[in-house]
Amino acid sequence: MNAPASPPAWPLHMPCDTVIEAGLLVTQDDRRRVLADQALVIHGGVIQKILPLADAADLRCGRRLDLRRCIVLPGLVNAHTHSPMTLFRGLGDDMPLMDWLSRRIWPLEAGLTRELVHLGSQLACCEMASLGTTCFQDMYIFQESTAEAVESFGLKAVLAEGILNVPTRSYQTPEEAYARIANLLADYAGHPRIRFAVAPHTVYTTSEAILRRSFQLAESYDLPWCIHCTEDEAELERAQALFGMRPVTLLERLGCLSPRSVLVHGVLLTEGELQTLARAGASLVHCPRSNAKLASGLAPVAACLEAGVRAALGTDGAASSNSLNMFEEMGMAALMAKVRQGDPTVLPAQAVLDMATTHAARALGWQELGRVTEGGPADLTAVSLDVPRHTPCPNPVSHLVYACQGAGVVLTMVDGHVVYEAGCFPTVDYDGLRHAVREALAWARSRLDTISA
Repeated sequence: MNAPASPPAWPLHMPCDTVIEAGLLVTQDDRRRVLADQALVIHGGVIQKILPLADAADLRCGRRLDLRRCIVLPGLVNAHTHSPMTLFRGLGDDMPLMDWLSRRIWPLEAGLTRELVHLGSQLACCEMASLGTTCFQDMYIFQESTAEAVESFGLKAVLAEGILNVPTRSYQTPEEAYARIANLLADYAGHPRIRFAVAPHTVYTTSEAILRRSFQLAESYDLPWCIHCTEDEAELERAQALFGMRPVTLLERLGCLSPRSVLVHGVLLTEGELQTLARAGASLVHCPRSNAKLASGLAPVAACLEAGVRAALGTDGAASSNSLNMFEEMGMAALMAKVRQGDPTVLPAQAVLDMATTHAARALGWQELGRVTEGGPADLTAVSLDVPRHTPCPNPVSHLVYACQGAGVVLTMVDGHVVYEAGCFPTVDYDGLRHAVREALAWARSRLDTISA
């Protein structure tokens, strides 16, 4: 008597929106598995099943994507940027941080409008999607305009209105900033792709009262609390002059360090400060290209991980890094850590990929992102194996960190919806966007010329 046939791995009658056929699948799951010849069955924005390609050959679906000549991986998570600053790219190069801020960025920001912020955010969404990023954390003004751009484009974001002790284009007082945060939370309550954080700018552009109040606000709403911290020597000098102590010491004294705390840059963190952050469960976001370009230095990332601090990666804004390319950030982070330590074994490729996926997601409180798992969101990107620099491919994780640099990204998907494919953006009139951005560049140049005159 013949044994009964085993049931198919995925019932043929079950609904299926998309099947992705992956040549190589970098899962970033708990075992960090890299699998060959796998099919991802997607329905309702969720990865319902991962199974061998042969078992998915007869599945009926709305669309079948042939990515058998690709590495498929979770969408990258950019843990810190200022997305509207794409409009300022190339307008403040080769300058020290404080000169760059006072002579370029702050004068330009003083003329920003909601419309310009929306435009810059749209451009940032296009750039990030074309380079495999599916979620980003943003700190800027007029965050309702960025939220509108994210919502229409289809990415995910953790948005934060930057809080300062001086008026900005979007508010006059910190109290108004807090009100804006509350309004955004109400407007986007339950949104599947848009979340929020609370973000005082730095210790030296705020006050003890703002730091305390903003942290209390983050606790009351259960949000991440993000702040630029210990970026360069000038910041340390200002903190010392204002508060008589270093930024981390101040934050600890004020009760602003906890697992919701996300410190950005951390270039000059001491060993003792890393231990303080580890005890508090705080996270650090490393922005290597921006820190290198501004000659701020390089964060002690290897020591950070050794101390037990969760480290994530971010691009910073395109005005300082000139790019929102997380692949470039991965390569830069790995190489510069080795130079800093004088040790080629520190910060290996897998650790850096973790910083751009799972660690970044956890730092932002969105733990289900940054991994490819059954029951998880279908947030994916695919990198072609046919480009010369990816051929041959004995180690996909190594290639993603050391070789890719964003070359060959052919598809990016969020919640099962394609937001970038082979040079096209299905949710954006990219030609119209480029025209509007060229007009914005003329505005920015005119404004800088007027200020310099």
